[in-house]
Amino acid sequence: MKIDVDNNPELANSFDINVIPTLVFLDVDGKEIRRNEGYIDATGLLNFLRI
Repeated sequence: MKIDVDNNPELANSFDINVIPTLVFLDVDGKEIRRNEGYIDATGLLNFLRI
């Protein structure tokens, strides 16, 4: 899901989003399993996605 932090600050706070962009991966129960804060290039994103 994409969150517009300007229009939904409460939702952004519930995910502890303080840096834009932030990628948060959740499991099926909604528990955070991975997070990346800040810019990430294509190579970094591919490495991040390799769990």
